[in-house]
Amino acid sequence: PQCCDRLAKEAWNQLLTTYVATALDVAEQVLPDEDPKEDPDTRFFLRVVGSVNRIAERMNEHYRTHVLPRLEADLNIKSRGSSANRKALRKIETRLLKGLRMCLNAVIKYVERMMSRQQRPSDFKPKDEMDCFDYTEACRNASTFIAIQGECAVESLQGRNLDTYLANLGKRFYKVVTAHLRRYQVSPLGAMVVSLDVKRFQDVVQEFHIEEVSRMFSTLRDMASLLLLPVEQLGMVVQQRLASVPKEDLHEFLKSRADYNRQRIQIISLLNL
Repeated sequence: PQCCDRLAKEAWNQLLTTYVATALDVAEQVLPDEDPKEDPDTRFFLRVVGSVNRIAERMNEHYRTHVLPRLEADLNIKSRGSSANRKALRKIETRLLKGLRMCLNAVIKYVERMMSRQQRPSDFKPKDEMDCFDYTEACRNASTFIAIQGECAVESLQGRNLDTYLANLGKRFYKVVTAHLRRYQVSPLGAMVVSLDVKRFQDVVQEFHIEEVSRMFSTLRDMASLLLLPVEQLGMVVQQRLASVPKEDLHEFLKSRADYNRQRIQIISLLNL
């Protein structure tokens, strides 16, 4: 058992130091700035994460299949070896998680800045019905950017790592979109534009195949309909489709209606605030 344990430790040290740690050293040097002025490139780091995870899985599988059975004669060696391996992998995992957080921060900050820079107040106050049948520039570019980021993740990550990354990306993007929309006043015609934008965002995150994120954007579509409907119908829609959304959140969203100041008392009454 001792000889087998020493050989296994040497193999692990070589793999983790020579290959995995070196690859991470390089990947961390090209991590995007968390407050990027240009399109952040997350693809390389995500690919390294995917490769490192596959290496770790194969190392664990080899250890369980070929090493542990040979250590059964000495349970102390077996326990120490397993513990040392877990500790070494946790160090790698910590570096991976830190890098993934930086990638997400960069993506969210960039799309937030992009939408703020490209969205014009007049987008949601069109003067002609013919301007109500297309996405806004901010929506088109933001949705394309998020779709590309999702594709990068799908190409590189897998399993629980992929689901966790996409779930965080989707939920944080939802917060960006809702906060962004609340900054603008929306006319009745503009409400149609908002609905188109939200539908486009929803179509993009549907490709993540994360149920919670899909549900959030489905709710946002229902919320967007509140900007379009006559005030008299708001209560029915809230009761039927938005009962789970806090009334305070709905109220904040409804403040974007161009007629809010004039209809404020009735809106508050309908929401039972």
